This record gives sequence, C-alpha cells and structure tokens, in this order.
Amino acid sequence: MRGDRRFVASMLLPTFFFLICFYAYPTLYNVMNSFTDLSLFGMRKGGAWVGFENYWELVTSRDFRSVLWNTIVWLTHAMKGAGADLAVLLRGNAVNYVVRGQDASGLAFGERRQANSPRIEEDVAKLAGKGVEVFVVEEDLAERGVERGETIEGVKLVPRQQIPRLVGSYDQVWHW
Repeated sequence: MRGDRRFVASMLLPTFFFLICFYAYPTLYNVMNSFTDLSLFGMRKGGAWVGFENYWELVTSRDFRSVLWNTIVWLTHAMKGAGADLAVLLRGNAVNYVVRGQDASGLAFGERRQANSPRIEEDVAKLAGKGVEVFVVEEDLAERGVERGETIEGVKLVPRQQIPRLVGSYDQVWHW
C-alpha cells in the first residue's frame, strides 16, 4: 500500500512541477506586473507600483468598447460555428449598431486616425447570416429616434417586457 502511494506521487510530481513552472508562476508574475508601470524596455529594473491605474486606463480608453465589440462578434461567430444556440441582444445606446448606412471610415481621435475602421453594419449582417438572431429592444430604438426602416435587415425587435422570456429561451444571450 505504501509503495503504491510513492509510485503515484512519483508519477504526479512532474505534472505538478510543470503546472507550477509553466502555468501558476507566469500567471502570478503577470498579474503582479499588471499593477506596475513596467515597460518592455525596463524589464530587468522592474516597475513602480501604480495599483489599478493600468486597468482604469484600459477601461476608459477610447478603443476599449470597439475592441470589446469585435471580441463579442468573433466569439459569437466561433460559438455559432461550433453549434451553440445563442443570440445577441442590443439595448441602450448599443441599438445604434443596427442603424443602416453607418460609415466610420473617417473616425479620428484628435490627430490619431482609425486605420482599420469598423464595419458595424457588415459585422451584424454576418452574424445574422450565420443564423445568430440579433434582437433590439424596441423602446430603446424609439428613445433614440430610430425608425424600424432604418435598421439592418434581419434584426428583430423585442419589447422590454419580453426580455426575460427571450433570455430564458436560449443557451446563451450576449447583451450589450
């Protein structure tokens, strides 16, 4: 019995070693570095402690919302391609994503021009083309003065009071 435990421990030891060396340590090291002002050029010196400043800068950056939207679109495509039953629900200011004819090609932030402008209408149409149902809260469209005829084809309106039933009828609903 005692020999079996030693054998099992000797088999598990290399696994734990690799998990700690190649998973736990790098993860903890990077989390600690995320709270400093460490740059790639000063890796050996270390960085000064800045707390949550890096995270605040990320969340308040102008590109964060766009990157997050692109990530959601990509994940939705990937999950739908893998056979997931999901939908996208746009509410609040996000209902503006379904307005037809948007052009963000001249988008600039101060002197910085957007090199790869988002093609929102095309992205939403691709989602619908993959079989992902795209829902928009009817009242949110009306509050922003958007008429039904101005929206992308294939988008479905849902009254606010029907949202709980909608969410309950899918495995996953991405709401934005």
